Amino acid sequence: MNNPASPPGTFFSVDGDRSAEVPIENPAYRDRLRGLQTDDTRPPDETLRALLRLGAEWLDVELGYLACIDPAASTYEVAAVSGPHPTVTTGSTVPLAQAYCRRVIVRDDALALEDAPRQGWDGDPAYETFRLSTYLGAKVVGDGALYGTLCFVDRAPRQASFDESDAAALARLVQAVEQTLERRRPGARPRQTSARLEALFEEAPDMITFHDADGQLLLANPRLCEMTGYDADTLTRRHMWDVDVSLNPDDARARWDTMAPGDQHRREGRYRRKEGSTFPVEVDLRCIAVDGARQFVATGWDTTEHRRTENALREKEARLRGLGNSLPGVTYQFYVRPGGEWGYHFVGEKAASVLGLSPDPDGFYDRFVQCIPPEHRERYRASTKAAAAEHRPARMELPFERPDGTRIWLLCSSMPERRENETLFNGVLLDITDRREAEQAVQAERDRFETLFHNLPTPVVHGWSDEEGHLRVQTVNDTFESVFGIGEEQIRTKDLQAEIVPPDAQDEADSIRRWLLAGEPVDREVRRETSDGTRDFRVQVTLRDDGPGPTEGYAIYTDITERKTKERELRTRGRLLKQLRENITDVVWMSPADKSEIEFISDAYEEIWGRPTDQLQDHPNAVVEAIHPADRERVQAALDTQRKDPDAYEETYRVVQPDGTVRWVRDRAAGVHGEDGRLERIIGVATDITERKRREQVLQARQDKVEALYTTTSQVLRAESTTAVGRSIVDLVNEVFGYPVVIVRFREDECLVPVQASPDVADHVPNPSSFDVTGESVVATAFRDGDTALFDDLSAVGDSVDYGAVRATAVVPIGTHGTISVAALEAGAIAGFDRRLIEILSTYAALVLDRIEYEGELVSAKEEAERLNRMKSAFLANMSHEIRTPLTSIIGFAEVIGDEATSLLEHSDSPPDAVTALDQFADLIEESGHRLLETLDTVLNLSRLEAGEMELD
Repeated sequence: MNNPASPPGTFFSVDGDRSAEVPIENPAYRDRLRGLQTDDTRPPDETLRALLRLGAEWLDVELGYLACIDPAASTYEVAAVSGPHPTVTTGSTVPLAQAYCRRVIVRDDALALEDAPRQGWDGDPAYETFRLSTYLGAKVVGDGALYGTLCFVDRAPRQASFDESDAAALARLVQAVEQTLERRRPGARPRQTSARLEALFEEAPDMITFHDADGQLLLANPRLCEMTGYDADTLTRRHMWDVDVSLNPDDARARWDTMAPGDQHRREGRYRRKEGSTFPVEVDLRCIAVDGARQFVATGWDTTEHRRTENALREKEARLRGLGNSLPGVTYQFYVRPGGEWGYHFVGEKAASVLGLSPDPDGFYDRFVQCIPPEHRERYRASTKAAAAEHRPARMELPFERPDGTRIWLLCSSMPERRENETLFNGVLLDITDRREAEQAVQAERDRFETLFHNLPTPVVHGWSDEEGHLRVQTVNDTFESVFGIGEEQIRTKDLQAEIVPPDAQDEADSIRRWLLAGEPVDREVRRETSDGTRDFRVQVTLRDDGPGPTEGYAIYTDITERKTKERELRTRGRLLKQLRENITDVVWMSPADKSEIEFISDAYEEIWGRPTDQLQDHPNAVVEAIHPADRERVQAALDTQRKDPDAYEETYRVVQPDGTVRWVRDRAAGVHGEDGRLERIIGVATDITERKRREQVLQARQDKVEALYTTTSQVLRAESTTAVGRSIVDLVNEVFGYPVVIVRFREDECLVPVQASPDVADHVPNPSSFDVTGESVVATAFRDGDTALFDDLSAVGDSVDYGAVRATAVVPIGTHGTISVAALEAGAIAGFDRRLIEILSTYAALVLDRIEYEGELVSAKEEAERLNRMKSAFLANMSHEIRTPLTSIIGFAEVIGDEATSLLEHSDSPPDAVTALDQFADLIEESGHRLLETLDTVLNLSRLEAGEMELD
């Protein structure tokens, strides 16, 4: 609704002084107006109509009328009109909210509209009610109070706009109307209205209050004071939201701002009592104009008891309706009263869906009877009257023609219930169309079955089981007699199982017998004896239990011998195909020659491409879209040429699965040509070579590492010191394997001391430690055991060593010299192949360290030999001096003694034996001395030869 402060349209001042200054363009109208004002002989009502006719002619509109407005009731009553009109008639009363005048009474200006819909009034109730496009109206005041409005209207839009001269004419007409009203019992109506309003306000049983546009209470009637516990003075010092706690001040003001005099708003709220409790109310709010200002009258009703009763009734009605509507069919309650009065209290909502009739109880009986076919209508009426007269249950079945022409069958059933002044029939109308149709279908089916039974091309047996558990035959068809070679008369008194079951199928037949005796139907494949030998049948037995007698059954024998033979062949082939399918891991695909779709693709596609095969029905290009971007353009180009020469197509590419997994595929194709040589289809095989590619990459990586290892081991082999060996090991492992932590420790006494480490080892390990050879650390343990120790997760090792950020490590002994520690920051990151290469490296390092150690020992031995040689030379030199001098004396004295003994022997004829012996001893001493002197010379010459002091000729 438009804001009353600025409604669409044009406003002209109708102030008497200013209007007098505006010249009247047609003096004739002015003179006629003066004549009416001065004619005291004309009755006031006739004068009013004459003024209205004059104004309509003057302003060139089809109607002029005077409206009387009751602010208290917010109503608008047409008091007089200039002539007949289809929408505006004398005495018609409408809410003030549906009149243009509500915009006029709050101002001292005239409202002018030349084309109301175009000027924004097309959705307003005033235009919708009277459909008046042209309007010019102003407020009329009598005896100082609002009387109403003087209006001039037309249903057609006005071509020329109203101007100041029109407003001046309206002002003069308003003055004339006000003068005429003063002549007609001046003051009576306002005083009478004021008295009635005051009595209504004071004595009203409802709570009434007046408040302004800011919510300030202006008046409160005694009923409001009684219900809230406040006195009137206290209430007038409060705002409306202090009384109605459901009001939000901002929302309330916004609502009031949109209301114009005559507008009405009804809502639910809660009034607060003085002691703090609240109670529900229904509030009717009306906007009125008082002295040109908008005020609001709020009339409230206490709805506590009403809501309680209403909720109880609503709950009871909901339960009853829910119960009725939950039952199958259309539930109803029909009443019959003394004197022949009858009707419906209630008809279920399902009447619309089941019967196609409105569930309105009024007239339901007549509507219902009219839909019963004429040939059944009187029977229904008679049954209904008899049941009502005898107060007995009613039940009958009859056809019913729905309004849409559909015929259904209804079961009408009701039970009487006597009340004090009426008899109720609680009943239900059930749609039994399906049941009736089923019954008719069953009878027709029985007839067809009898015909079918005797003409079926398959053997059929009708029989029962006797008290002893034997299966007895009652009837067989002609086909049974021809297939099994047994007539109905022959087998009727015999046990069927004994006649047609082969000896090797007796257990299976006994199982069927037990199944049938338990009342269960049978559907099995069996072997039976026929006149042509043993054949395969599918036997289907259906049972029927119609009463106290034995259960009957029908057994149909369908010959499936050929099918079973083919099934056995197919099973053999199926096993072969299954084995073949289970062992083929390639993607086999087939497409038409134009490559417009994929006609077939094997299930391996889902494993290799990681996508469902059914996706390819609507999106065959998904195969190519899954190819790695680096390979897609190349493969797409090859696929484009595949149509010309399918046999030449062979591509290797990568497929990216939805989870990011990459598979390598080798894709080949071949063409299938028709008899005319034209290419009809292209078939292909895509082989997953991911594992082969992975092995190739692993082998290449290993080969690269081995080559790098053998290329760089020369550094280790050329090392001349343990420090150089350690540095070469660290450099080589860092370069070839790339592990972040490499530490080489050598044994010094009983400790394994770090001698070399990776440059960044401090970023990952706090401080490489030395370890006691006999300790429990992983390094010492691996050294003592002489075998590589691999730890996938050091957090599981229970020692006290701080390994820092290291999680996985391998400790490789270097013989008896030390260890190589290789570590990674992720658990399980030490590859087995890397470990074996590092073990080879440690073997080389051990050999080099052994060589360095051996060379050290040789140098020490040489130095020791040279020292001993020098000692020997000094010894021999000393010995030559010390031995040669006494030996020379000994030899000399031996020669002297020999000479003396020889002299004695020569001068004596018979020398004594002592002289002879002395001569011999002297010769021996001399000979031995010379031999010892030669030996000493030989040793001295050998020493000189070793020392290089002797030259050989």
